[in-house]
Amino acid sequence: MLLVMLFHPTQSFFVGTFPMGLATIINMCALSATPAWGPRFATFTWVLWWIDAAISLIICIGLPIVKFTRHDQSFDKITAVWLLPVVTTVIAAASGSIVATILPPAHARLTLIVSYILFGAGLSLAFMIMALYYARLSVYKIPPAALIVSCFLPVGPCGQGAFALLKISSVLYDLSKSTGAALGSPSSATAEEARFMALAIYGVSIPLALFLWGLGLVWLSIAVYVLVDLWWVSKLSFNLGWW
Repeated sequence: MLLVMLFHPTQSFFVGTFPMGLATIINMCALSATPAWGPRFATFTWVLWWIDAAISLIICIGLPIVKFTRHDQSFDKITAVWLLPVVTTVIAAASGSIVATILPPAHARLTLIVSYILFGAGLSLAFMIMALYYARLSVYKIPPAALIVSCFLPVGPCGQGAFALLKISSVLYDLSKSTGAALGSPSSATAEEARFMALAIYGVSIPLALFLWGLGLVWLSIAVYVLVDLWWVSKLSFNLGWW
């Protein structure tokens, strides 16, 4: 069944929803279960996050490769659903920043480094797909009614990306203040230099997050407009795609 789904040109993109759902469970483990059940559950949460990060990276890289080699696609078939596989690593990065708050300093530092890598892998591909999708909307107009709600999907990587940037940099700053260690090797900088570096990263992350929010606002405005426009000119009915 999984192979049938992977080789389907549309349904394969929804494989990305599995690690997204797991990330939600991991976040609640870090925020609620670990404070109640102690440090052993923190280790369990960390292991669970590594599994989610690995699955997300495999889907983020692997599914586009399957699309390049096995799927029959055309420019007019591009939809925002293409974002689902690549946004998985952005969500894993945001989840990693939450998990890092319950970990020992060495483990937290490693988690933040991997979160930055996951963030870069997913958001860079998301920007490429947004550009393709924008061009597709310009040439072939808005999607059909069955897929119209997918126009809201580009808001996802923008919002999650902004949150990931702010949360990772915030946790890094707190970590540097408490341990005096830099993001890289603990011996690569003095305690004061490590704090300055973390503060600089946090300061840069704020305008970058606002930049992503601005991009998300553009996509949100486009999505609302095309939804209202389709409802105005034709019959718009609820369908399974609205989930």
